[in-house]
Amino acid sequence: ADYYWPRDPQTGLVVNPTVLPDLGFDLLPHYSSDGLGFSLPDTCMLLCMLFAIGRLFFAFKPSRAAIIIKRALLLSSASYLGRALCVPVTMLPNPDPMCMPRLVEGSPFWSVLLMPFGLAHTCADVFYSGHSIPITLSILVWST
Repeated sequence: ADYYWPRDPQTGLVVNPTVLPDLGFDLLPHYSSDGLGFSLPDTCMLLCMLFAIGRLFFAFKPSRAAIIIKRALLLSSASYLGRALCVPVTMLPNPDPMCMPRLVEGSPFWSVLLMPFGLAHTCADVFYSGHSIPITLSILVWST
């Protein structure tokens, strides 16, 4: 995924990245998770999911909660399938100039397989965020 952007051989960083204009990046300060010791987007996603699942089991009978979870998982799988189809055709440079991809050399297949576990990482899948799917589904489950 990151082979389309020219990189500096010494640092591995993208050379002259052309970032699309974004008002959010212009108005908000740069955030780095290095100082906190944890990833803020991952933590927010996890909290949304835990609150939604907790509310689900406190508000409904187990049989009704199971039906809602099945539907949420169906929507999740359809959304991730859409993401899998969109990411290769919507390659955009990452607005973070310090982003370094961690991929399995010479094996895109293993890189893709290891991504859900955090063992591989790309810097070009910024169009269709994988974090937006669980957060959106958590909001849908919460509002059920």
